[in-house]
Amino acid sequence: MIRPVFARFRSPSPQLLLFSAALPAFIGLAACAAAQEPVVDGASVTRPVESRPLIQGGAVERAANGARLIVLVVVDQMSAEVYAGARPYFGPDGFARLEREGASFPLCAFEHACTETAPGHATIATGAPPSVHGIVANDWPDPRTGEAVNSVYGKDVPALGPPLGAKTKGARLTQLRAPTLGDALKAAAGPQAKSAGFSLKARSSLLSTGRSADVAAWLDYETGWWTSSPDHGDALPGFLAEFNARDAVSLLFDGEWIREGPDAAYALLGDDASPFERGLDGRSAFPHRLRGPDGSTRERSAETALSSPEGNRLVLEAAYAGMRALELGRDDVPDFLFVGFSANDLIGHQFGPWSHEVRAGMLAADRQLAEFMRKLDADVGRGRWMMAVTADHGVGPIPEAAVKAGLPAGRIDARKVRAAAESALVGAFGDPGPRTYVKTAWGYHCLFDREWLAERRIDSAVAATIAAAAIESVPGIARAVPTAELLQRGARDGLEAAVLKNAPPDRIADLWVLPKPYHLFSLNAASHGAPYAYDRRVPLLLFGPGLKSGFVGRGAVSPGAAVTTLAAAIGISGPAMAEAPALAEALQ
Repeated sequence: MIRPVFARFRSPSPQLLLFSAALPAFIGLAACAAAQEPVVDGASVTRPVESRPLIQGGAVERAANGARLIVLVVVDQMSAEVYAGARPYFGPDGFARLEREGASFPLCAFEHACTETAPGHATIATGAPPSVHGIVANDWPDPRTGEAVNSVYGKDVPALGPPLGAKTKGARLTQLRAPTLGDALKAAAGPQAKSAGFSLKARSSLLSTGRSADVAAWLDYETGWWTSSPDHGDALPGFLAEFNARDAVSLLFDGEWIREGPDAAYALLGDDASPFERGLDGRSAFPHRLRGPDGSTRERSAETALSSPEGNRLVLEAAYAGMRALELGRDDVPDFLFVGFSANDLIGHQFGPWSHEVRAGMLAADRQLAEFMRKLDADVGRGRWMMAVTADHGVGPIPEAAVKAGLPAGRIDARKVRAAAESALVGAFGDPGPRTYVKTAWGYHCLFDREWLAERRIDSAVAATIAAAAIESVPGIARAVPTAELLQRGARDGLEAAVLKNAPPDRIADLWVLPKPYHLFSLNAASHGAPYAYDRRVPLLLFGPGLKSGFVGRGAVSPGAAVTTLAAAIGISGPAMAEAPALAEALQ
């Protein structure tokens, strides 16, 4: 609950608005009608959104089940445990409605090792593991150069929409190798099918919609400006430019986030205040200010405000505006909409899964989801839309809190990982001279200077074995897996199988470093990224025509099965490179 209550977004015009966007070459579709020239509006460049003329459609003119809109909702960092803890306190019309009238899969879990936002969203959207879709992590080292590669951000990519001088980074889909459900829908139904996505994160919006999206935009949580990618047009759509023009985020700065829901929802969580929590407003207990501490930059205050249910509310308001502008769900050709509830992840990193804040964020998400579903009933029609709700990863406890609870937990100094590997290689092969044997080591990745090893005629497999043994002596490290050997011989256990799912051969470092359970490389209060159950298990809820009501799946499934099952329900092929099978048992 937020105090005070701010004015809701108002439609810019009763006129129905649409804009055109190029369709991707890689799925072989013809381009839509060319967009109008951009209009300079103050410091930012925007384009008008106009009605689209009727265009020759694809093979599919109507979904097999009559659905007009396919909705994918990803609640960032909603682990199975976080969901289960909040579940008794949900209202009847949000998550509970999805369970009651749809299908749920309590044994859903990711199969890959790096449980981060980018690979999670890409797997959900494509139905494929990182070894196929190519998104190894949020960031990974380029095996050729050692330079960091980001899943979506890149050098010299313009950020479309923010005012001049804003620090917002530009992003585009240069790393994703597999089509998404939105792309599959365009391939089946042609340009009459529309696709849009909205989130607080570039990686979640872009990776969840794909190259053929008409709109893939994000309210950048680090700066507070709506932004889009040059992959989807030459300027920010006009309906989002209006949000920026009124600086919707700064309107939050005088407000507070207060706890909502019954006291019983928090009784077993203990005291609200914890010395291990790190709220961006400087507080570890409710109420929370929606701005940074006195003297903070606008960027700090924007991230603070968006690290609350208000972040999800603003994303939903943009999604509603996008539904109007693009006329999503208005005709029989099915459309696609992605909505990312990213604020839950921002809250979780600061306060941890055992906190009052994470519980309050889940209760707010339930309320907001119920409002969203009622709007879909009203605007699209009850029985005319489908929805999948899942999460991109789970989360582990704050290590310090885990230690206090008696668990072996801790934080890992990545510098020690590199130092251990380098020292062992120097001991085995001598002084490397002007270079080092280890080019880079951070997080789960340890990469050698492969050219230098070759020049010195050092067997890289021998070097990997030596470095792995040294890294495994670092406190908090469970295992260092030589990836070349793994790719050649295959997995010997579940952890190695998870690494294989994460390993495109041309994007994998020489060693994959696995922490022990409840150990973090991150400096955030709580985080994720490990191949353990608490990071891999997430809810999966499917809802809409063609799905069984009240169905509970008993088998293990991947979150990637969401898109293949939705595709099967509407009668189209799933994403072209999907490996997760459709959940036939949930279909009517």
